[in-house]
Amino acid sequence: MYIRLFSDIHNEFRRDEGEEPYHIPELPTDPQTVLVLAGDIDTKGRGVEYANALSGRFKAVVLVAGNHCIAKDTEVLTKDGWVLAEDITEDSLVATVCQKTNRLYYEPPKKVFNVPSQEMYSVKGDYIDELVSSGHHCFYKGQRTPVTDLVGEHHPNDFTYSGRYVGSLDVCPDLVALLTWVVMDGCLIQGESPNKKRIQFKLSKQRKITALRKLLDRMDVPYTFKPCKKSDINKLQPYYIRICGDSARHIWKALGGVKELPHSWKDLTGEAFRVLISTLEATDGHRQYQRVMWSTTSRSDVDVIQTACIQNGVTFSFSTTPRKSGFVNGKMQYSCTLKFGHFRSKLGSSRSNLVQVTKTGLVQDTVGVHTSEGTLVCRRGGKAYVTGNCYWGSNFTKLPNKWLEGSEDNVYPLFNAHITIDNVVFCGGTLWTDYNDCDELCMWDATRVMVDYSKIKSGESYRKFTPEMAYWDHKDCLKAIREGLSVQGARKYIVVTHMTPSYINEDPKFYNQYSTTKHYYHSNLDDLVCDADVWCFGHTHHNVDRIVGPKGTRMVSNQVGYYPDHLAKGFNDTLLIEV
Repeated sequence: MYIRLFSDIHNEFRRDEGEEPYHIPELPTDPQTVLVLAGDIDTKGRGVEYANALSGRFKAVVLVAGNHCIAKDTEVLTKDGWVLAEDITEDSLVATVCQKTNRLYYEPPKKVFNVPSQEMYSVKGDYIDELVSSGHHCFYKGQRTPVTDLVGEHHPNDFTYSGRYVGSLDVCPDLVALLTWVVMDGCLIQGESPNKKRIQFKLSKQRKITALRKLLDRMDVPYTFKPCKKSDINKLQPYYIRICGDSARHIWKALGGVKELPHSWKDLTGEAFRVLISTLEATDGHRQYQRVMWSTTSRSDVDVIQTACIQNGVTFSFSTTPRKSGFVNGKMQYSCTLKFGHFRSKLGSSRSNLVQVTKTGLVQDTVGVHTSEGTLVCRRGGKAYVTGNCYWGSNFTKLPNKWLEGSEDNVYPLFNAHITIDNVVFCGGTLWTDYNDCDELCMWDATRVMVDYSKIKSGESYRKFTPEMAYWDHKDCLKAIREGLSVQGARKYIVVTHMTPSYINEDPKFYNQYSTTKHYYHSNLDDLVCDADVWCFGHTHHNVDRIVGPKGTRMVSNQVGYYPDHLAKGFNDTLLIEV
């Protein structure tokens, strides 16, 4: 096998929007050769598209690529409820949905990270409100789809809004119905003594009276029923239904003395969930075809019902701004919509069937949350949905999602991963550095010196990180490289990183033994280098090709520099590496 290596293809004076497309070197066609792109391929953020364009001319294309993030004010569903993305930690249990089975479960994120100054895209419809960075992937038509591929059209509402949770919460359906009646239409009344409690309903609609009395009779719950005084407000004859004694005390205890749905009910499934929804419809809701319209004064109840719906395959949205109810007391209510069944698959006149994706022009700091399934359950503007994962050093072995499936079959982005081609293992990622073993002064100085960590936007394709983020990604990359090098039975082991693994690759003209700058480009991985057959890297704009270690490891870079007029010294456009 032969490898053709390129990296650091930059274009001088071409950073502004609206200018001519970037110049990229012409590469020869060689279907027996693997093309390795070791990072910083200056194609206005379209590194994978560039790799696709070259895929038909090579046996395979291996490259290092970037990340995708969500707006900081996006809420993420966790086992403890909805949490702002910026407050998610690696100890959180976040909801993720399996792309094949639609099963929803909770797991600690693989990684959580912050990325400043990202261009944002909006995904909006009656049931969805995403705000994500340009590299993000929506969960569309059952698979992860780049948001940039959806811009500019009204799309059928084939986004995903829920999963199927397999929970262990066991609650009697009749108890669910009774407690829901109490929360929606009843009152908890405390008597003069602590032990004297009463549950009271004041109902005037015959359908409600009949339904509640039927439930109480079936459960053998004692109650009293008598008319109460009419008023000018309610022209219908109102009735009191009162529950006292032990039954009232049991109900108080089950609700924790608070007129709100139990928080644990977010995990209701099966018949208990169906009874919960039908009781909402019978009390404070009403049905319109495949939708249930429901109103409540309690934001806590909204969160419980929305989470339960998401975990049971029901689409749910609500107005985050409460509105004044039509009742005399004028209480503020949240208006909620529960959507059952599928949206129409074809474009129609109904707005609920349409979703618009636009480039907002906003630049915001973002948060990335990486899960093993490649999905998250998020909420913005009261609208909950399943969205694509946010990747930082993702563990792909071979194109498992729409973004990677959008690549040609022989294009392999390495996000801290390894793949095998013709019994040759390729492993790696960006690598970054360990900043002189996480030296705080060194990391602080990097933010002052390196444009990577500044807040100055330098073209769409730049991703601006913090040194702390780079350090942890460095650790993840080392783990992936070691896993790749430990694969048994491979003929050769090729490591591909953007950063250099050894200080011996430093450009002599920049050498200064007292300077911290070298730690921003190099790490001391000399022992690990010796385990590989070839280690390809870039970033330094100083090309090297040397043999090191007892195994005779070839450590090589072939960086283009500023094409076409200011090439890096030592760049070889005909370089072939035989393995």
